[in-house]
Formats: sequence, C-alpha cells, structure tokens
Amino acid sequence: MHNERNALIMGMGAVIMWSTVATGFKLGLEVMEPVQLLFMGTVLSSAVFAIVASRQGWPRKHFRLREGMRFALINPILYYLVLLEAY
Repeated sequence: MHNERNALIMGMGAVIMWSTVATGFKLGLEVMEPVQLLFMGTVLSSAVFAIVASRQGWPRKHFRLREGMRFALINPILYYLVLLEAY
C-alpha cells in the first residue's frame, strides 16, 4: 500500500512537471536564444543530477559520475536544440 501511494505521488508529480514544459519553453524563448536556453537547462539539470548522485553515494564501482554526466549531457542536446528551434 505504501509503495502504491508513493508511485501515485511520483506519477502525479511527473505529469504536473511535464505539463508546464511548453509554457516554460515559450517564456524562456522570449528572453533567450534557443542555444542559451538549452545551455542553462543543461547546466541546471547536470547540477541537480550531480547533487542527487552524490547524496545517494555515487559514484560506485559499477557507475562513474563522469559517465552519468556525459550521458545526461549528450543524449538530449540535439533533441532539445531541434525542439527549441521549432518553437
């Protein structure tokens, strides 16, 4: 029951966060270029990832923080650059 409640809360939180993405892009693009917005988002998300990873005891032997940061940076850059240019 406890896990089900946590899953529901996490799912609702994800929906609420993702539902504001388009508005955030629109407001951000009014004051920044797409590349600037992408850079700021990448820096912020990388910082949050590094803080969460370090608080959870990473890096461990099977996972290096540097590798995680590389995957976190490289994967969404092209996708979001195209998306932001389209907005």
